[in-house]
Amino acid sequence: MKLMENLEYVSVAETKAKLSEKIKSAESKGRRFAVTSHGKPKAVIMGYRDYIALVENAAAPQAKETSFDALKKKIGKRKNIVESIAALFDERKLTRKGQKGYKREAVRKMEKAAG
Repeated sequence: MKLMENLEYVSVAETKAKLSEKIKSAESKGRRFAVTSHGKPKAVIMGYRDYIALVENAAAPQAKETSFDALKKKIGKRKNIVESIAALFDERKLTRKGQKGYKREAVRKMEKAAG
């Protein structure tokens, strides 16, 4: 992914100590920094021009309209997929390995009462 190229990881402590330097480097040299906390990325420092370009590119694909009918078709397809997968399994035969007998009996009683 092009955005991930040249991404440098820096800790919060280093960022605090050298924030002005990181900002200047991001703006003038186009560098990008992922600020990490406990080794996990939490924020990004990048030049303002890069940010604007990112936002404009992200907004472009969302410009097309999705009609309500198209959305209903998508939902219908998802329901059909879920139902077809569920049809592959006999739920009565599915049990958890090591499940306690009294729990199995309770489930059977609930199924009889419901059905």
